[in-house]
Amino acid sequence: MRYFNLILILLPVFFTMTLTGQTHHSSLDVREEIKSLFDKKIKNVWVVLISGKLDDTYVVDMAYGTDGRICKGFYFLRSSGERFEIEGEEVNGQLVLVESTNKGKSTGFIVGKFDGQNFNGQWMNIKKNYFLPISGQNVEKFDDFHPVLCDARAWHYYYKGKIDNEEVNIYIDKNDNKYFIYYKYKNTVGRDTLINSSNNDALVFSMTDDFEAILTKDALDYIVLEKKENFQNFLIKRISSTDFECYEFANFTTLIETMRPVVKNQKFVKWLDHEFSSWHESGNKKFKINSDEALSNEKRYKDVGYGWVEISYVTDEYISGNVFTQSSWKKGTGKKGFIFDLKSNKLLDPVPWILQSLENNHVLDSLISLKKEGLTYADKKLNNWVSEQKFDNVILKKEGISFQTGFSTVYGEYEFILFYEELKPFCKNRTALKNF
Repeated sequence: MRYFNLILILLPVFFTMTLTGQTHHSSLDVREEIKSLFDKKIKNVWVVLISGKLDDTYVVDMAYGTDGRICKGFYFLRSSGERFEIEGEEVNGQLVLVESTNKGKSTGFIVGKFDGQNFNGQWMNIKKNYFLPISGQNVEKFDDFHPVLCDARAWHYYYKGKIDNEEVNIYIDKNDNKYFIYYKYKNTVGRDTLINSSNNDALVFSMTDDFEAILTKDALDYIVLEKKENFQNFLIKRISSTDFECYEFANFTTLIETMRPVVKNQKFVKWLDHEFSSWHESGNKKFKINSDEALSNEKRYKDVGYGWVEISYVTDEYISGNVFTQSSWKKGTGKKGFIFDLKSNKLLDPVPWILQSLENNHVLDSLISLKKEGLTYADKKLNNWVSEQKFDNVILKKEGISFQTGFSTVYGEYEFILFYEELKPFCKNRTALKNF
């Protein structure tokens, strides 16, 4: 299986536009269709349904019938439903099948052994110089393709409440079994990182010298703050949350995997859909199958694209982070920051939005210049590269506004942060940044 050196993501993918309305025939319909491929005089046709993977990557469903010698059928990639016809012979469980388009053009071969339960073999192109493993198991019916949640391996939760009229803000970011905690109470700002095994029912951390915080795994809607002095309890409610959803789209030239946050705000979902769709369309000629020419053997199963979203900040008012894309049809890693206002349902233009809160527009330029001047590195080439960057990828973080570079395959990515506490003395009253 092929991988990009920079891709560390293991969670597959989202692609709503391509999947909309995608369904497959019932298994009963499939069996009848297979039987109809044979002469009516042949009464005993054994129909086999096999589900498995091609190249350990693409989910494949294959259906064929046999009269004991001749085999006819088809196979398709489950997420897109695009299909090839297959025909050949079976001798002692050994299948030799010719693959072709629905127009009858031969495009490849499938050769393998089926023992009545398991199929193992190879797909090869028509020139027999490109091979991929294919395997599967006998099934009673095919599963319909549908998106899946990512096994709760990552989420972002935001909790807000009051103790004695003082506001409490707690952010918890989960990644596998690690929990990254950030909290604000009165004049206290703190961080903690916990590693929790599946045997523990609760997370416990000291938020301040006065309070211990308890998050129970089966009651994630609230955090209990217990006062250490008298064991008095306060409930801090979860105000917003972001889980992640994974999707996959695969046709016979391309695999696309994406991971996106799941939120209730449909305007944000629509915007994110558009971002991934635009990325998809930019490489559309690479993997859109609408002719025999598009199924050229040189391009079969060779284009791979990954898209994912990293969330840096989420409350009931804003969600912010970066959209990343990588693909075999475009060099480098695409990166696009966003700040989305969940109350007004719109994507914010960061700099004008910041300036609206400031008494003096020149303050922002001065603060940015000071931060950039403070970025110095011993490596001359790195120092020169950083000095040339615009830092125009702007997102929100829990502690401040992050100004970032794009993603470089050589140098990675760099940032500086304007902390909210730095900005507040220059903010107008009753403006957005005054409340951060």
